[in-house]
Amino acid sequence: MPPLYSNARNRNLSHIAARTGAHECARKRPPPFFIDQQSLSATYAGNVPTNWNSGQSQAYNLTVTNTGTATWNRLGADRVRLGVYFGGASDVPGTSTNAPVRFDLPRDVAPGETVELTVTLTGPAVPGTYTLRHRLEKIGIGWFDDILRTSVNVETFAAAYSASPPRTWVVGEVKSYTIKVTNLGSGTWNASGANPVLLGVYFGGSSDLAPLTSEPQRFNLTQNVAAGQSITLTISVQAPEVGGNLVLRHRMVKEDVNWSTQMLKTSVAVQTLAATYFGAVPTTWRSGQTQTYSLTVKNTGTANWNLTGANPVNLGVYFGGPSDDPGSGSEPQRVLWTSGKLSPSGAAVGTIVAPGQSVQFTIAITAPLTPGQYVLRHRMVKEDMAWFDDLLRTDITVTV
Repeated sequence: MPPLYSNARNRNLSHIAARTGAHECARKRPPPFFIDQQSLSATYAGNVPTNWNSGQSQAYNLTVTNTGTATWNRLGADRVRLGVYFGGASDVPGTSTNAPVRFDLPRDVAPGETVELTVTLTGPAVPGTYTLRHRLEKIGIGWFDDILRTSVNVETFAAAYSASPPRTWVVGEVKSYTIKVTNLGSGTWNASGANPVLLGVYFGGSSDLAPLTSEPQRFNLTQNVAAGQSITLTISVQAPEVGGNLVLRHRMVKEDVNWSTQMLKTSVAVQTLAATYFGAVPTTWRSGQTQTYSLTVKNTGTANWNLTGANPVNLGVYFGGPSDDPGSGSEPQRVLWTSGKLSPSGAAVGTIVAPGQSVQFTIAITAPLTPGQYVLRHRMVKEDMAWFDDLLRTDITVTV
């Protein structure tokens, strides 16, 4: 950019000399004067994103240093501000939809000073290769000559999905199924390298924002997927620890770039595992003594307790100390369902204990050999998944 002001020195006074003579000209010549030259120049630094999706917004930081001699004023009709714009080979700022996006300085910037700006920008609607320019301008004077140019790639990131996810889950449960995803965008989905494309899966509510309570589960592509091609993945998804009627979303993501706007949404019920316990547990035991007593357990959750098949539900009983962790001592003893009857009917227990049903167990358990104070715990468990949060704790004394 040319200087704001030019050096000026009044040297050409020949017209005065011609009229009044050299002596008169010399006598009346005014003293020389100068106007300081002030220049506008800048340097730029920052990690400008090079991968964009059409219509995607990204935010990043840019530092700008005043390498000129004029202070950049933040306010006023002639203020300095940053312009950012996508374009082609020409540095000339565009118009209409390609017009620069302006960002005000946070403060005045004196020569030699550096200021940081946060740039939030939306990628072009049309995919392709662009030059993204960052360039300061002084309103009423013009654009700076100094420009930060970054070559960027803009793609359309879009997907289609085909799958039948399970609609009924239990909290913490892991289920496996297949899903087919098709690349409807303009670029290849890279399975590895920088910013790989992954499948994200998460449970949530009405909002599509990811995630609800925890980071979405990610699943790697097994190969690159070109535009128009499809890939089928086998995924194992874990239900959240909080139950309820939720929406299970499958959604492609280009890591550290953007989530696809298309997703597969499935309404699911995540059922809870809960129990209450009723009974008089003996509190005094002798070393190694076996005692028999009754305990009633009620299904107060929303999930059926399956007594057979994968991950059956059982009643565990264990002696321990202050910690509820079943793994802190010996393996808890499981109580056989054949020792129980449905309560209050007394009918035999089948293969399912439905929500609201109760089972009365007859329990025979042997005390530890070492005398002392213990906590005897009764706690339901869904095998190979999780122990219930609900448990019955009884303080007991084991004597010699």
